[in-house]
Amino acid sequence: MEFTTTPSSLNSRKDLADYIGLPLGELNNILYAGNRSRFYKVKMIPKASGGERKLHAISGELKSLQRMALDKLQTDYPPSPRAHGFVPERSIITNARHHTNKKLVIKLDLLDFFPTIHYGRVVGMFQKPPFSFGYEVAKTLAQISCLSQEEAGILPQGGAMGPYIANVICRRMDKRLASVARNHRCNFTRYADDLTFSTNDVRRLEIPQLITEVSGIVESEGFKVNSEKTRVLRPSDRQIVTGIVVNDGLNVPRKYINSLRAILHNMEKEGIEKQLVKGKLFGANNPKISRLEFELVGEGYRLGSRAYSKDEAVDLFLRHLLGRFAFVGQVVNANGQQERQIKFKRVILYKRLLKRFHSCVIDPRNNGLGNGPKKCARAIVRMMKQYSSFDQESKWDRRIKEVRKSKLESWQQSGDGRKVCKALDRINNLSDLKVFLENESKRDIRYWWVCGRDFVTDKEQALKYASYPPVDYRWTRQVLCGIKNTQGKNLGILTHYGDDGHANTPAKLLEVLAENYEPYYYWLPIRLRKIIDPVSDALRNIVLQDGENASLDNFGDIRLEPVIKTFKLETRLSNSDRAADGTYIFQLLKDAHEAGQRQANRKEIKSLSLVMHQKMPSKQYTVVPSLRIALIDIFHSMYVNSESDGISVDTRITHRRCFQIRVTGPLHHPLLCRPSRNFAHGKLSRAARELFGIAGYWICSTFEDGREYRIDMLTGKAALISNEHKLSFSHIIVFPNDNDEIDESIHGVEVIDSVPENAPQQKIRVLLIDNNDRRRDENVKRWRALKNVDIKAVARIDRASYEKLDLDLVLIHESNPEVETNELVFDDQTRIIVFSSGNKTEDCVTDEGLFYVSSIFLQKNLAKLIDKIVVEGQKDCVDLS
Repeated sequence: MEFTTTPSSLNSRKDLADYIGLPLGELNNILYAGNRSRFYKVKMIPKASGGERKLHAISGELKSLQRMALDKLQTDYPPSPRAHGFVPERSIITNARHHTNKKLVIKLDLLDFFPTIHYGRVVGMFQKPPFSFGYEVAKTLAQISCLSQEEAGILPQGGAMGPYIANVICRRMDKRLASVARNHRCNFTRYADDLTFSTNDVRRLEIPQLITEVSGIVESEGFKVNSEKTRVLRPSDRQIVTGIVVNDGLNVPRKYINSLRAILHNMEKEGIEKQLVKGKLFGANNPKISRLEFELVGEGYRLGSRAYSKDEAVDLFLRHLLGRFAFVGQVVNANGQQERQIKFKRVILYKRLLKRFHSCVIDPRNNGLGNGPKKCARAIVRMMKQYSSFDQESKWDRRIKEVRKSKLESWQQSGDGRKVCKALDRINNLSDLKVFLENESKRDIRYWWVCGRDFVTDKEQALKYASYPPVDYRWTRQVLCGIKNTQGKNLGILTHYGDDGHANTPAKLLEVLAENYEPYYYWLPIRLRKIIDPVSDALRNIVLQDGENASLDNFGDIRLEPVIKTFKLETRLSNSDRAADGTYIFQLLKDAHEAGQRQANRKEIKSLSLVMHQKMPSKQYTVVPSLRIALIDIFHSMYVNSESDGISVDTRITHRRCFQIRVTGPLHHPLLCRPSRNFAHGKLSRAARELFGIAGYWICSTFEDGREYRIDMLTGKAALISNEHKLSFSHIIVFPNDNDEIDESIHGVEVIDSVPENAPQQKIRVLLIDNNDRRRDENVKRWRALKNVDIKAVARIDRASYEKLDLDLVLIHESNPEVETNELVFDDQTRIIVFSSGNKTEDCVTDEGLFYVSSIFLQKNLAKLIDKIVVEGQKDCVDLS
């Protein structure tokens, strides 16, 4: 007879038996023929934080009954979407993925999670929506799920039903916590008793308030937060969520990888069998690393209370290791890293470990250990087939790594690289940090993004930026112009079949990239790197499959054609709608205009008002994704801040043959701030960052004094362009001409006067060393009047004292013995001026890194010397004499 009972009509135990597909007599026999405790076995396991956790391992008929009930209930009443623990198609990986690459991760733990859920709560849960079961059914399901009343009736850890019931009981709590997370602009997930919140909006998040709100909701739902386990993790911390490191994508903790390496090392050295005995494995004292702990008993082994033969123990041990390797593979694959295989060193590392594992199990020493090693070897081969292109790392991988690394390290050790880090190292308060950020952002827009509100977070971010060079306009133009040139060894050959009708080879194209792209890698806009990197990845993948001298058809090879097509579209603008020519400028403007309106939640999407006074040159080589994002952000900002629809776009060619895009809209009132770019937040600051290095970007608007100014959004420089009160706001983007020049004389914008910069200045730290007391005192009085100079004077100084000082400039009289005894430390950051008495010369000369001047010259020109050799980093006397 076919079962027709619906879940909502379950009122009797007979209804429940029919629902889960079990005869009523068998259900009664399992639950009531004896004490349910006969189906449970207590097992104590160590906690990661210390102590022991009590598990009730279920077995027999009750285990089957729980599984049958779970299968039905889980299908008809799924848990909350925020719950990732013990839910089909969700895991610790799906839980962790929500919190990758975040500036802040907050972890909370629920105290005694499972023991808090008891028989009474479970009965009540099944009587309420979404179940609405009758009391007898609710009571029976609670008996199936919970321990007997003699054992406190708690929901046991180890039963099949426990995690599902816990998740359902937490449905309302999950919904309330998700609402709190949205209010604080956070992501939220729960894995069993682990609550995780994460965000990139650290400026707005009030951490204590969030934790207080979460604790209040948790307690109102019958649970309690274990405050001892609450963690607030920043990018400088190792952010681990449900056992997975999430700082940079998904990764396995280093200790986990190290434990696998240690096991492999021991297996290579001693064979498999010697790794079975308890205490032999790496991490044996670390409860966070799962392991098997066999005991040697005669010629066999024991694990817990069960005895195993040698062959059975080896088989179980190898299956356990396979599981651990499979976990690493799941985490690696979760990043989507197979799409760009060569680039990701985590996959390379994983494949190498798999190959070592395979070598261990096929070792002849294991021939007498049964079928376990052979079965394990076959399983490893199946796992390795997923990464067939990782059998080796080609010479091109090594060469690219070496080029990038050497160029970066060379810059980091240079004066330019060390200067910023040194300046940051001596900053120990927020006020000085703001001064630094203001000044540095004029040449490197990354520092404009650092808000200057939280000293620790902002200094940490600034130091991160200081470890890498800023986007360099010259190198960016060199790479883009190389794409335009299809002759010789220029990047343009990536989009062509080859010279003289001969097909290209991977080696030829990789050589072009190695010479014309890789040396400038860290100086290029990140979106340009994301366009070119897939081409390099695809070529190196082909090398591993076909060899470096295989003939290539750039547009016929399915491994290469998609990335070459994207490469062409995303590096050139065209005034033609032919896809082969690049991205059509009109379509780009139209699509960005519509996207900006949608993001601004405009109910009615307006058509683009475009006037092309002059057409763009046939092709403009640029970074199209950056331009697209910048235009969307500009249109979004215009529509958010404008009540009318009078937004228009026009294009022109400037006097110096630069292509210009102008977006203009109404302004209902002046910007109530001084003329600067600091009015811009969010969208416009991102637009400026996207355009940095590829185009000029200005805005024209009326500010608080009622006059119109032009603001360079990339440097912050302001210029007065009209004394009239004009209520309009314009964004102007200017692309380089054929000579790589960006025309600052914007069409229709005449500069009346430049606006002096009011940015605060950092103090220049100067040490005067002079053993003549009178001369030293006179010079100190004279130079203390200099603006932004902090001068300290001494008669003598030893090397140890000198090295403790953090100086920008040293002035030392030639008669002082330190000049001859080499007590001064020579480096790229501290400039040293040796000055002489009398009227020997008024010239400035350099010798072995030292500047030599006369006293008269120094007295007249110290301010100029500071500007040139300290602030600007000049290393010679050109234009100083």
